[in-house]
Amino acid sequence: NKIEEHIMRKIYKFVYPSRPLESDNDFYNKTLCLDWVTPEQLEIKKLYMNQLGFAESCIKKMDKSKSVFDKLDCIRDAYTNINNTIKFSSGKKEDAGQDELTPIFQYVVIKAQPRTIFTDINYIKCFIGDSRLRGEEGFLVTEMESATSFILSLNHEHLKMNKEEYLNKINEAKDRYNINSDIKGVDI
Repeated sequence: NKIEEHIMRKIYKFVYPSRPLESDNDFYNKTLCLDWVTPEQLEIKKLYMNQLGFAESCIKKMDKSKSVFDKLDCIRDAYTNINNTIKFSSGKKEDAGQDELTPIFQYVVIKAQPRTIFTDINYIKCFIGDSRLRGEEGFLVTEMESATSFILSLNHEHLKMNKEEYLNKINEAKDRYNINSDIKGVDI
């Protein structure tokens, strides 16, 4: 693993795309437009939210990580931080369930606003190998793919608000971030 990691860091500039995918730009813009979303809107208990800055920074760090393993470690560290936060905050000894982990992970990804998430997912899947994608690494990639899919489809119904209010908040965010184009999934 260490040899692979070293080699991937050395060849990164030759194998990692020089420009983000269009879907990366759509996703980044959507997360910018959702910067106002609260944990309560995603039905996340407030007591979990105080210690998730590390998870958010891990997802942000993916944009700068070079090796596939570094990018996977970012997802793993964020996921572990979320799990540990839930365990600590709730006083449980066992790991948290997916029904608690998933919405918090989605919220963290929204707040992290990764710029090259689809490029990163493709990069990981291309170089990690099929056998590893059946284990923990595959689970982490699937969780990230699920989070991105949910975020792109996120609309007023998910947030339990009326469409007008949702679109007003989106338009305010578009103005704040000077986003002039339409964003996939925003006008639903």
